[in-house]
Amino acid sequence: MPNECWNNMTITCEENEYTQELKDLVRNELQYLDGDSYVYKKHVTMHKVGRRGIIFEVLSGWQPQYEWLEKLLHDYPHCWIKNEWYEEGGYSGVWIGYTGKDVEPKIQHFMWNDICIEGKEYLFKSEAEERQIEINMENYKENEKNQTKDAILSA
Repeated sequence: MPNECWNNMTITCEENEYTQELKDLVRNELQYLDGDSYVYKKHVTMHKVGRRGIIFEVLSGWQPQYEWLEKLLHDYPHCWIKNEWYEEGGYSGVWIGYTGKDVEPKIQHFMWNDICIEGKEYLFKSEAEERQIEINMENYKENEKNQTKDAILSA
């Protein structure tokens, strides 16, 4: 099973004459027709929808879907796309793409080794939480010792 990758996406289309392009992107890429209405795909969590921009989260496996991001630039050339992502193993990055007046898309991508999920859990515990874990471990060890002792005595 792959590590989950959370992709925090911002897509904008600032020019008035191209705002339909943003609406088309939402309908074609992030939604599907369910009966008479469009609903967001299961892996999409929409946070904000404006006339010229959207903010949403989409899940992927291991890393962002770079081919899909590049396809968005090709299919919706007047949109600016930013993906701030992180995956549970500790890698994070930012992918930015736009076409604008140029024919060829411009893409910038930065990636770094960040804090993994387990590291975040460990690093951001309060003293009270750490003490409770210590108490739980002491109780667990004491119970194991008593069970072993009882098993020996009953044998």
